[in-house]
Amino acid sequence: MNKKIIFSLLLCLFLIPSCFSIIHYNKVTATSDGFPDSLHLNQDNWFNDSNGYLNWDGNSLEFNESKLADTTYYASSIETIHGTNISGNLSSIWYYNGTDYVVQENNGINPLEVVINYTNVENFNNLITRVYYEGSTSHIIKVQIYDYDSSSWEDYFEFTAQAGFNTYTIPVFDPEEHLDEGNVSMRFEHQGNGISSHIFNIDFVWLVDGSTVGGSTDLVGYAKYNFAFNNFNGTGDFSTSGNITADTFKTSLNTSFGMCNNGTDFFIGYIEGVC
Repeated sequence: MNKKIIFSLLLCLFLIPSCFSIIHYNKVTATSDGFPDSLHLNQDNWFNDSNGYLNWDGNSLEFNESKLADTTYYASSIETIHGTNISGNLSSIWYYNGTDYVVQENNGINPLEVVINYTNVENFNNLITRVYYEGSTSHIIKVQIYDYDSSSWEDYFEFTAQAGFNTYTIPVFDPEEHLDEGNVSMRFEHQGNGISSHIFNIDFVWLVDGSTVGGSTDLVGYAKYNFAFNNFNGTGDFSTSGNITADTFKTSLNTSFGMCNNGTDFFIGYIEGVC
């Protein structure tokens, strides 16, 4: 069969099922195998891909390249359920910066449990963490993600005592089971008995949609104060009660640059009809 026909059929089968109803043959001289050598689509009835990968603008079929962008999600909260948080806070686990969230084990039962939550997560396929467990080889720390379908914690990885910090990239093949209206919860848990001389250090814990972390992990403002994540495309609104400091402020507006105050809000850049 002609390669153009095969390609068109595959396009319909995998990307645009609705186009089966609009395919028609252009009657031309048949090839030796009895099939026509061309296949045409009625473009007037070609609809957009419901998943957002393809867009028909009336003249051409375009691929949404933003679907290929990697997104890194930062934690929105952290809580030590068992054990004692002796140093560090939420911002300590956002970046690779040598500032750690440190937990001391309890003696006996329920020695250590640290729960980390994420919000506004659209999708993810990797959990990446850098940790250092100053314990013993007989003590196991489990990495678990909460499964909303089964209402239970699912094991994904485990480690014992380490000589120093280790970075683990843990693939997640069923993210839909761990997402509840954009919320994801993971935890580090030490089962069995603990020893109070054992210390657990967390440098960072990220959820990643894609294969790589964003171009910079030293992010403040957008990721830190508003969404607890950054998609590295600069989309979304920014709000903070703190100060914004930069050597240069840039605007992408194709108008004259300026600043104005309408009595309620302060604007950078020209916005017609505002002030």
